Amino acid sequence: MAGDIGVRERLVILQGARAVGAAAALATEQKRVVHIYGSRVVVEEVPADGERALPDVLGPAVTGDAASLPPGVRALLSPAESLGVDGLALRQSDVYTSAKAMRPHANEAWDSGAAQTPACHDITIDGLDTAEASGLAGAPTSSRLTGRIAVGIVIVEGPSAALTFSQAERVKVVAEVQNGLGWLASQSPEGVTWVYDIQVVTLTTPPGSDNLTSAEKEALWRDPAMAQLGFGAGMAGVTAYVESLRTKFASNWAYCGFFTKYPLGHFAYASIGGPRLVMDYNNDGWGPDNIDRVFAHETGHIFGAPDEYASSGCSCGGSWGYYSKPNGNCANCAPSGGVDCLMKQNSWAMCTYTPYHLGFPLTEQTYSGVWRQGSDAYYLWVNASWNSFRQKWQELAGKNLRLIDFKITRVGGAERYHGVWRQGTGGYYLWVNASWDSFVAKWQELAKQNLRLVDIEVTNYDGVLRYSGVWLPGTDGYYLWANATWDNFVAKWQELAKQNLRLIDLRIVRVGNADRFFGIWRQGTGGYYLWVNATWDNFVAKWQELAKQNLRLVDLEITQTGRSRRYSGVWLPGSDGYYLWSGASWQSFRAKWEDLATQNLRLIDIDVVPPGGAQSATPSEVITSVEEDFGGLAEERMPMVAMTAYAGRRSSVRAVKSAAAEPERDAFGGGTEGAGQREDGFGGGQLSANTASEPEADGLGGGSLAASDLAAEASAEEGFGGGQLPSDLDVGAADEGLGGGSLS
Repeated sequence: MAGDIGVRERLVILQGARAVGAAAALATEQKRVVHIYGSRVVVEEVPADGERALPDVLGPAVTGDAASLPPGVRALLSPAESLGVDGLALRQSDVYTSAKAMRPHANEAWDSGAAQTPACHDITIDGLDTAEASGLAGAPTSSRLTGRIAVGIVIVEGPSAALTFSQAERVKVVAEVQNGLGWLASQSPEGVTWVYDIQVVTLTTPPGSDNLTSAEKEALWRDPAMAQLGFGAGMAGVTAYVESLRTKFASNWAYCGFFTKYPLGHFAYASIGGPRLVMDYNNDGWGPDNIDRVFAHETGHIFGAPDEYASSGCSCGGSWGYYSKPNGNCANCAPSGGVDCLMKQNSWAMCTYTPYHLGFPLTEQTYSGVWRQGSDAYYLWVNASWNSFRQKWQELAGKNLRLIDFKITRVGGAERYHGVWRQGTGGYYLWVNASWDSFVAKWQELAKQNLRLVDIEVTNYDGVLRYSGVWLPGTDGYYLWANATWDNFVAKWQELAKQNLRLIDLRIVRVGNADRFFGIWRQGTGGYYLWVNATWDNFVAKWQELAKQNLRLVDLEITQTGRSRRYSGVWLPGSDGYYLWSGASWQSFRAKWEDLATQNLRLIDIDVVPPGGAQSATPSEVITSVEEDFGGLAEERMPMVAMTAYAGRRSSVRAVKSAAAEPERDAFGGGTEGAGQREDGFGGGQLSANTASEPEADGLGGGSLAASDLAAEASAEEGFGGGQLPSDLDVGAADEGLGGGSLS
């Protein structure tokens, strides 16, 4: 892991001039090229569960850490390639990691007063005022942040020691740019490849007088620097240089960044829409350790994103960036001052408006749900920040609405939380982001208070599992079984069935190279069924078959296998109305949720799937709904499925499917049987109960375990119960809250 952006990276040094052409061969569904230097050096993103072998078509190559290259390799590299390697080595060092952990003014608003604000209003250049105007579209060189982007890094030095960069400072510049642009690439659902041209230009030009205008201060060093590179004066010369990069690297877009110690009118600024940004190496009061975030912020301006901090004079209107979206996270007018975002503050976070401004590809986060018959009050809250989710949870508790289902995804480098509420009274608890020991301790503690775990969420952050849970009142038997292999999980499922314990919630997480299974059991009798790893058609067929046996789906789990989604489910007894709606856009899901509510069908389980694939070991960075649009960048991608649905004791459906192998969404409330299944399915005590030995699996149940001291929780853990907290509501722009009955 390099830097602090949460991306696993690997250095690849190719033999021969093939780096630019290697991008397609290296890119797969699980890894992608992030940085290219010269003709041989590639930095690729790799999956959390380990590195993959290089494609044979690339031939011999050196891979590994930048700091431990074999003898003789470095001598073959060009100066730009060496800087790229050295920049990665710096980012992989403990010194760099420590510096990032202590970066000055972390998470402070850009206009907090800690230092000057990074500017997106441009200086006057060549006699023309190019200050940003609301709705200004990107220039032809940088209309949107997609695909392959050429970046010219021009380090401009002067004749004195004060204007000269040491080699360590040059490496620092490259490392900071690499870190900042690597983070931006990680925010795009389709990734971005940055191709670099690095130039170090040394001038004999002395600094100008203090009374020079900002434009004159820039022209003083910029024009002779461009002349050394073979281009003309003024912005025309800069644009010609940028265009030459696009041609040279066959990139989609291009821009350049100047670093200098010459006096500037402002320490960091950019042309909205391109083609260049300018930075002082010292980075004002933010310091060199924040170059990465300031450079990424200014790159946002290059691709059309406006400032969101208050002193910029922003407003929530306008028509910004590639998709002409408003600046809805502006601190001057967004609810509660907006949410965390790089365009508003010094943090690795992105609001739901900025992806539109940057022109990220239109992609879709899909929603799937399970409904059962009900006439009580209900609520749905999706895509919330943690603070907003917690406050909504508290607010709804005061209205006798209890959280019953909980999901976590990752959006813009930060977690987003999704929940389903139903009417209820009595105690309740929510415990988030805990280590296993802490989670078990809390589970045991709450059991003594007659609170039972009803939903578990497990996330994998770079190989570290974190556990979140929802508790509701209960005095019945219970069991928790975690981190089991499939054989071990089935054995436990069979064993507990004989004790009248029924599986109510299933979680599947990729750990290393294998799936691990996590389950919650509650006391129960009657039929039961578990069906895992099914194709959609087979899952629907099983769902229809079991419905005829008065078994109702109570939990849906969607995972990714290669390029296809797999579906798993838990069934319990029931003869009531039911419904299943899968793979829908937010607009579609919301409409279906509202429609089914009028038919006395209540959502009991939700699964949120990122556009790049189903819920997996590591939450994906995705774009989700902007509040005003109820679906953000969601697009219909396949023909709609025509359907009719009826509420009642039995639901029926007539589905007319498109020719697509897996339609975008299917709705079912009953129906005829489908084809046979090849997946694993178990039900009703029909299987033998031989229990496999699996020492790494943890199982806990029924209060029969010895009490243990509560483990010290990590600072990131959050646990709340019983309405003990204030109920102030803070709704972020990304949130969607929907409720039934008397709720707004």
